[in-house]
Amino acid sequence: MRLLLPTMLVGILVSLCAVQLVTLQTLTGRLSSLEQFLPQATTAANAQSQLVAATRLPEKFLLDGNTPSSDQMNRGDCYLFSMSGILEDSYRRYGVSKGWMNPEEYVRLSRQALGIDLMEICKKQPNVYCPAETINGKPVFARTVEGAAGADVDLVFWLRNLGDQGALPAAVCAYCPESDAQCERVCPGLPDARASNPLQFTVHSQKAFWDKEGIKKALVQNRKPLALATSEVSMPYYLPCDEQYGPSYGCDPKTAQCVPCPLDRVYRDVKCCILSLQATNNMKGEWNTPKSEPLVIAGGHAINIVGYSDTYVTEQGDVGGFIIRNTWADGVNVAHGAKSRGSHTPAFFMHEVSFLEESVACPNPHSPRSWGICASLEDCSQASANSFTLRSQLQPRRLSCRDGGESLPVGSCDKGSDYFMMNQTAWGISGLYITCFIRKASSGASEVCLPPLTLEDVATVITPADIDTLPQNMKENGCGFNFIPYRTFDRTAAFYPRDVEAHLFDITWAESSYLSRAFQFAKKNYTLLKQSTHKLPTMTAWIPAKY
Repeated sequence: MRLLLPTMLVGILVSLCAVQLVTLQTLTGRLSSLEQFLPQATTAANAQSQLVAATRLPEKFLLDGNTPSSDQMNRGDCYLFSMSGILEDSYRRYGVSKGWMNPEEYVRLSRQALGIDLMEICKKQPNVYCPAETINGKPVFARTVEGAAGADVDLVFWLRNLGDQGALPAAVCAYCPESDAQCERVCPGLPDARASNPLQFTVHSQKAFWDKEGIKKALVQNRKPLALATSEVSMPYYLPCDEQYGPSYGCDPKTAQCVPCPLDRVYRDVKCCILSLQATNNMKGEWNTPKSEPLVIAGGHAINIVGYSDTYVTEQGDVGGFIIRNTWADGVNVAHGAKSRGSHTPAFFMHEVSFLEESVACPNPHSPRSWGICASLEDCSQASANSFTLRSQLQPRRLSCRDGGESLPVGSCDKGSDYFMMNQTAWGISGLYITCFIRKASSGASEVCLPPLTLEDVATVITPADIDTLPQNMKENGCGFNFIPYRTFDRTAAFYPRDVEAHLFDITWAESSYLSRAFQFAKKNYTLLKQSTHKLPTMTAWIPAKY
């Protein structure tokens, strides 16, 4: 039986429903407006997520406008060069921020003049960071080299009046390349230059960092380089002194100072190994440390950190590290303990340029990593397609015997022959290679191979035949930068915690220090400053050559 409601009753019910719907919508709107004032379970999580996103560091970071590296040559004054690098960088960044300097330019400061001023102030205000030597049982502050107790870039902060006259343009006088007590004091134009020197700086503060995350955060937040003081360690390599290779090294297992060989399978039948301690850095500018042995300290160094990359992988397989502005020369047997050295631009370690683009800026001609490979003499002939390609890519093809005696006995190659590299084959997993060549002599051609060596050692035996005319690594082109893997930094800091720390400085410069403000300071002489102003390095594009 169907129940029929009167028409009036139906209308009343519809009206009541409509009123309830409006009321419900109104309440819903009010509740929504009040939700912002109520605690929510997801608010803390959202805030934490936003905080993490805001503080998360980029996986790669490089300061813009990095001033070029410089060469300390044969003097042990890396602290002076690290300090000068920080000052040059601060001069440019501060001037650009004030609108007083062209962002595409930088000023080269005099290391010679700064060293002399440091020496003079340290005599009057000696502290533990000053370079000192012990003479007749007492410390004497009379040198710019690091001395018996070393020296520290912190001097730029602790010598409070250094900024009054310490910074002078590089054009004031030449830098003395040798560690000589008299030569370090020579700067003929210094007295007159000081009298009218427009450069003046103030160091307001410094802050120290000891861990890699703190350093990375400081780089990103402050947008300025850090000065790094660190120990250097030796890299051990074990050369097989056996019947096959012993004669090449000039060693006899019966009389050699044998050490236990590594467990690597290539040493399976080798009973005697000889230890070869080498510099921490290879010719790619990578700083290495042994992975399974105690560290052996080889010295200390001071440099500038200008960036980092969490993605760059070294030849040893280390992932991530710091990009540093170094002060060593590139080449073979140049200075400071390493048989051979090389470097790159910061862009190379950031993976911002290809190998071909990098070869235009930093060709590293001394390094076997840069040499071209030929399968035969015909393949190496001047007119061959392979030779054209090698020339186009700046890969040295014709090599010669250097035979310096640093790595193998003199007489290990023939100075009257041409050599063409056939291959490089890794011998084991420790960084040793067997490098084979085609030797072209007057009597004919033959194949010769060097015994297992590091590629840094190979560079001391064989070198490009026309090395003196080939394009070289030039710091003015942006070369001179190295890479310190995080593992190297962490392990060195763990072994030598007193010797590894980075410093951030807050430095400002007087308005008179800038060429653009010279019109306000008639008593200052800006001639040397103008002579010491240069353009920042720029990358030159690699273009395929035409046949």
